[in-house]
Amino acid sequence: MSWLDSAKDTVSKLFSGTSSTYSAVVNDGRRKSVSSHIRSEDLVLNQQRRKQLSASAMDLQRNVGLAAWAIRQHLNYVALFDFYASSKDRGLNAELHALMERDGKKDNLDIGGRHPWTRFRRLCEVRRTLDGDVLPIKLRSGYLQGIESHQIVDPGTQFPNAKWKNGVLLGTGNRAIAYNVRDADGKDRMVSSENGFLFGCFEGRFDQVRGISSFPRA
Repeated sequence: MSWLDSAKDTVSKLFSGTSSTYSAVVNDGRRKSVSSHIRSEDLVLNQQRRKQLSASAMDLQRNVGLAAWAIRQHLNYVALFDFYASSKDRGLNAELHALMERDGKKDNLDIGGRHPWTRFRRLCEVRRTLDGDVLPIKLRSGYLQGIESHQIVDPGTQFPNAKWKNGVLLGTGNRAIAYNVRDADGKDRMVSSENGFLFGCFEGRFDQVRGISSFPRA
């Protein structure tokens, strides 16, 4: 047999019995059974599962030194910066710097009086990274309050025709209208989306309502 005939025979064996399709959709026993159901990520990761995922991420941060180091390096890269005004008006720049320095102090920014602006935004990023999202809200007093992911849940009492999904009240086009926040005592309060910014990981789906962390799955 010539080398050309040998090559033809090899190619024939490689492609014998195959079809023009993706192997990912063929149930040949080598993969998990193929599913034809496509579900919303907010249904796959409901409130209970979100809580479990957050707990898993917190355990990694507490008990795995390499994971804790990786989180700190991430925070140093994305959350370690200072405000810098660069307008042509030097006097305005100086006033803006003075304003940020004043309002960024812990007693003027955090409702709990614990965290200055530099640490507050770092905490927001770490909670977004581990839990999937975090909700900083602006209070009537002008202070900021950080609401962790596990506190954003559907209210115990819902009104007819209200569309809630994992603690978010949705309107037309699934636009966030409000968030239900549950405190440590189990009391609910509704926060308008105008006063809260859901800072989350939106890296998967267009219709995703809540952020989903990739850290516990890494």
